[in-house]
Amino acid sequence: MKVVLFLQLLVLIIFVFSMYVLPSNAYLISVLSIFIIVNTVGLFYYVFRIWISNLRNSNRLVKLFYSFVLIFALVGIVYLLINLFNLWIDRFPQDTLMLFLNTLLIISTFLLVSFGAAYLTLKRELENQILENERLKQSQLTFKLESLKAKLKPHFLFNSIAIAISMVDLNEDKEKLKNYLSNVVDLLRMSVDAPEVWSLKEELDLAYKYLSIQKERFEKFDFKINASESCTKRRVPSLILQPIIENAIIHGISKSKQGGILVISCEEFSNNGIVIEVKDNGVGSEHFSKGMGLTIVEERLKLFSKNSKIEYISKPAEGTCVRLFIS
Repeated sequence: MKVVLFLQLLVLIIFVFSMYVLPSNAYLISVLSIFIIVNTVGLFYYVFRIWISNLRNSNRLVKLFYSFVLIFALVGIVYLLINLFNLWIDRFPQDTLMLFLNTLLIISTFLLVSFGAAYLTLKRELENQILENERLKQSQLTFKLESLKAKLKPHFLFNSIAIAISMVDLNEDKEKLKNYLSNVVDLLRMSVDAPEVWSLKEELDLAYKYLSIQKERFEKFDFKINASESCTKRRVPSLILQPIIENAIIHGISKSKQGGILVISCEEFSNNGIVIEVKDNGVGSEHFSKGMGLTIVEERLKLFSKNSKIEYISKPAEGTCVRLFIS
């Protein structure tokens, strides 16, 4: 930007020198005049765009100041162009003036078409690059998610089989054992067959089966799921609650001597969005740390919706609350 402003000043000096010292060189003066006009308008547009973007995040006083500066700059540019036009009328005959105007029109049209074509080309390339980067991120996240699933399955199966064996040893009710094994099978099937995106109802069904299984594993553990019908119809990334729930049970509730309860709720908020809350009354933590699972959840949410975000609140001896804002 500094280089462009320096060249603008240099050309202005050459233009003034040519106008008064070399008045016979109309061609050089015409080209330099066109260069000044086109670049002045272009620079004003560039600065105007930057200021407008800054105004959106500014207070009222700053907006008022910028407005006066922009108006003053616009008046100054108009005044400069009028004086330039009057200078041409005073120093050169009408034929030379018409030659200048025709040259200005031709070169300006050429520059406009050239810059327009270049802008559209660069915009298309930038959009393609953004799409390619998003596809790359999505493929990387998918690979990470599949790797995480592969690591969890053997561990989950081992614990599930161990619990089933203990239920048999304790002569548990056959119907209870049947429901437990049915939840294990359904959970594995839903996890394997899960698409990239599904309804919140399907996500909560998966969470219910997982929590039901964990309830058999931990004695002092209970859970609740509350969600309105309108919330359950919303589309969300699949398996997005799984790492959050697992983190709450393993690092929060299981470490508490009194056990605990985990509550999943969903509410609608402004801008046609929903907030999903996963809250536990476990041991909590003063310095909450995210593992690989929660990091993947954050990245998948950003790819799903740019306005989506995750909020973590954890307090020692009180528990942890994770909120997912999806819009």
